[in-house]
Amino acid sequence: MEEKRKIQDKKLFSSNSDYFNFIAKMKKKPWKYIYTGIIPKNLRKKIEKEVDFSQQEYISECWKKEIDEYFKGNTEKFILKPKKDLSGKKIIWQYWGQGWESGKLLPDIVNLCFQSVEKYKGDYTVIRLDSDTISDYIDFPEFIKEKTDKGKIKYVFLSDLLRLALLDVYGGVWLDATILLTDYFSERFEKTDYFVFQRSEDVRDRKKWKKFNNDYFSWDKRQKVKMLSSIIFAKKGNKVIHTLLELMLIYWEKYEEVYHYFFFQILYDTIVSSYLSEYKCEVVDDTLPHLLIEKFENRFSKKELDEILNKSKLHKLTYNKVYKPDSFYSFFREKFKI
Repeated sequence: MEEKRKIQDKKLFSSNSDYFNFIAKMKKKPWKYIYTGIIPKNLRKKIEKEVDFSQQEYISECWKKEIDEYFKGNTEKFILKPKKDLSGKKIIWQYWGQGWESGKLLPDIVNLCFQSVEKYKGDYTVIRLDSDTISDYIDFPEFIKEKTDKGKIKYVFLSDLLRLALLDVYGGVWLDATILLTDYFSERFEKTDYFVFQRSEDVRDRKKWKKFNNDYFSWDKRQKVKMLSSIIFAKKGNKVIHTLLELMLIYWEKYEEVYHYFFFQILYDTIVSSYLSEYKCEVVDDTLPHLLIEKFENRFSKKELDEILNKSKLHKLTYNKVYKPDSFYSFFREKFKI
């Protein structure tokens, strides 16, 4: 489903697709009952994926317009400054908007991940921020605060800005609140200027991963969402991280909506594919941090766990599932005494 669209300079980013808008409408009441009742699920998924590819391409083209202006020097520059002296310290950054004060207030999965980071942080200092403490470490431009207060910038998108800003200004490691550690960090990642897990062409069991998460996993050449932003290692002032931060700030200065949930990942792909390819970090398979969650609700098997841990010590979990008493999840609850 190829759709040719012209990018209008007066409003670059939008859901500028009749198909995209139609599908969005069909997923809302009362239309969703007709849409899901008439069209078979497998056909709906195919249609929606084609529409998604089209929107990804459109968002990438919009980003290219902004990026071109950025590298020509025609856009505002944003220089964020440190508010704390953390020189000489190795920092793990985490964010949970509602606050970290009491484990009872945290979802079990987040509390589990919290305990795992405490166990395997090594010589790192862990700094956990919430919505009230961000300003202790970083001052965003005023328009970020205003749009966040008005609900225009949701927590999930604010966290994209936050990880980039903290890593640009201070350096360190960003871990989402749902990242489980099962060992100390590898020097392989620590020594790089920056590192993120990315889509690898070497993955064999692609069908399994597409079934696991069809929105994120795809090896189609049109797919531009190919980076896991939940785990980022970066040196202070890294060029890729700094460029991403400035472009995201430029975006939020101009716009108040997001036209693709993974618009940050699409920006990353556009940057490292077409502009800063010489700075792109090593590609390490982004299915690896998902090996554990893919098994997490299954009956626990030490053999399977050992196989997973031999491949990855960093694990992306999710907190919106219910797990059985004899599952992998139950094993880790006992291990970390949750």
